Amino acid sequence: MKESLSGIGTDRDTPSSLDSMIRMWNGYIMTGSHDSTLISARKVMTDALDRGDSLTALYAGIFTAQSFLVMEYMVDSAKFYADKIEGYARRSGIPSPIIAIDNIMAGWYLKTELNYSKALEFYLDGLNYAERYNLVQNKIIMLANIVTIFYLRRDDSGMDYALQAFQAGNVDSMPDYTRCISLIPIAQMLCLQGRQQEAHPYISEAMRLAHKTHAVSAYTIIHSVFAETCQADGNMEEAEKHYLEGARYIGYTDPGTASLLFLKYGDLLQELGRTDEAIHSYRKGLELSGDNKNMEFQYELLYKTSLLYYKSGDKQQSLEYSLQYMTYSDSIIRKKEHDFNRLILHNSHIEHEKEILQKEVEKQKADTMASTAIFLSIILLSICSFVFSLYRKQLKTYRALVAQHLAAKDKHKEPADTEPTHDKSIPQNRKDIFLKAEALMIREKAYRHKDITQEKLAAMTGTNRTYLSQAINEYAGMSYNSWINMYRISEATDILSDPSNSISLKQLADNLGYNSISVFHRAFLKGTGMTPAVWRKEKCGQ
Repeated sequence: MKESLSGIGTDRDTPSSLDSMIRMWNGYIMTGSHDSTLISARKVMTDALDRGDSLTALYAGIFTAQSFLVMEYMVDSAKFYADKIEGYARRSGIPSPIIAIDNIMAGWYLKTELNYSKALEFYLDGLNYAERYNLVQNKIIMLANIVTIFYLRRDDSGMDYALQAFQAGNVDSMPDYTRCISLIPIAQMLCLQGRQQEAHPYISEAMRLAHKTHAVSAYTIIHSVFAETCQADGNMEEAEKHYLEGARYIGYTDPGTASLLFLKYGDLLQELGRTDEAIHSYRKGLELSGDNKNMEFQYELLYKTSLLYYKSGDKQQSLEYSLQYMTYSDSIIRKKEHDFNRLILHNSHIEHEKEILQKEVEKQKADTMASTAIFLSIILLSICSFVFSLYRKQLKTYRALVAQHLAAKDKHKEPADTEPTHDKSIPQNRKDIFLKAEALMIREKAYRHKDITQEKLAAMTGTNRTYLSQAINEYAGMSYNSWINMYRISEATDILSDPSNSISLKQLADNLGYNSISVFHRAFLKGTGMTPAVWRKEKCGQ
């Protein structure tokens, strides 16, 4: 998250004394010294109000609210101060304070309500002011924050904003610190697209610039993304080093970024089979989220903690976190389900199970040791029944997804020499480009090559990247990456549906041109609605 980066600049009419203080406060924020910012800015604000200096009070109030937003237990104070000065900031017409208020308000809605649409509304308003007044550094920060929303939702369609941030920051005159911030969003989006190798140089350069400028407030998010690139390449040892290094600087970043790091580190530990350590990492993330009223990752953290406790045999702890997870789901996720993936549990089941479990918890407090044993037995039976019921429903869903994917796959199968249906107004050369590209996919299975970039395929079809992209978009109705994955997943489903083919998933991923099994896993899940292992089990019973 970039809420800690105020990006507050100065204007032509800003007094020199105020200009010096703004530079000092920006320096504090860049290095994560939010307590120093708060102590200084609050005093300046109080003195300015006493002498009627509204402009100085406005800037000092913004830095005060900004610091509260990223400090422990202080997020509500950030909203209080922002509300107090928002009206004056907007009436002043000075762009930098307005952008800073938009940044603070968006961060508050994101942290405390998980309200993506409201946060995006403020970020876009700040971006509009930055573009209108040609405030490039502010523009980059707003774009980086917008990308963060897409990153939190695991939605790679934020790539356009990431590219804008990178292009704005990729100029020699841009300060190193701002260039560092402009590189992080594109690395995040590339990781979401499964293009970790391409993300690596961007995040490496961001790390170099962060160390050069001593921007410790950016260390945690940079190490977190860096770890993701290493993990995707199968370099788990190096990934863990980056997670641990990022954890060293959580005191200089906002709680959302810190919680995300512990969530992703827990996923790595779980993948390595280190269950106890994974639980500890998830609980650390929950501790940070709870202490700071930060809701960004509580949903995932609660669910994964409960699941790991259940797998480890600690049913009582699993029950405790399940209750918290269901309460959270009921109060927050159900109200904003358009911002989330489908819930694992239907809301009616959540309400029913929560009511039963809460009554049992109340009973436990009054029961003796003997009745406690009986209570636990009842709870375990309830959980087992619930899990079994969920499994049966999930099984039906998987089977429906298999049928749905196969039907869609048959529908899209066309001979390479058959012209696709298209608008007659589309130039003939684009049709030829698409047919050549399609033939390379179907006849030569070019998608199996790991280096089949858009540029390379364009050269093979005798055109350039732009024309190839246009042809695929117009004829296939999808992006280049989605189109390539369509062929890969299509072949994967054929192979995984063959009971006589016992190829390992790792080898299959390699054969189909994926750089790692984790990238294959995500692409298959996105394309079919289930994992490769579940598909094989449903089709072959293996």
